[in-house]
Amino acid sequence: MLGSGSELSQFYRRALTRTRITLFSLGFVATLNQFIVIRELIGAYGGNEYIIGIALGFWLLFSGWGSGLAQGKVAEKAARIESELLLLLAYLGALAVLGLRWARYHIFTPGSALGLLDLLFLTAFVELPFCLLNGFLLAWNGKKLTAFQGERGLGASYAIDSFGAIVGGITFAIVLSWWLGHLEIAAVNACVLVLT
Repeated sequence: MLGSGSELSQFYRRALTRTRITLFSLGFVATLNQFIVIRELIGAYGGNEYIIGIALGFWLLFSGWGSGLAQGKVAEKAARIESELLLLLAYLGALAVLGLRWARYHIFTPGSALGLLDLLFLTAFVELPFCLLNGFLLAWNGKKLTAFQGERGLGASYAIDSFGAIVGGITFAIVLSWWLGHLEIAAVNACVLVLT
């Protein structure tokens, strides 16, 4: 039980810091995961701008759905296991890459071009779990930051998430894409989320 004002203040600062770190991490890993999924689609399935558009469209759709889930009593119950949800999110990037590679050789004919319905199904299948969960956690932590900081928290949550995404993009472009494969980058994502 928290007693003194000093203990409450320390608890408040720790919770605020953790929420900010979580928002940053969610932005960071979302960018890396988006890059590895799109590159895997291009590499394994001979994709072009067409498949990039499909991937980005589904990304926005599913992330928006996830954000919408951060309302009501179900969201409050899910938020009680936020640490476990972050751990689950840590594995979804690697599972998306493995799923794309497995489908290439076990569902579709190797070397064949995929039709529109195949591309839509495949892209939706690999993006839905990560985007839904990431969108939920992002919106939930945005709500927490708003509870801490009032109306300034909403803008701050967007800024922190965006900053994490920028850092993730720069890290991918300058460091990770030169030295690591897609599964190794997914492992970096997992480490970031486990340490959050």
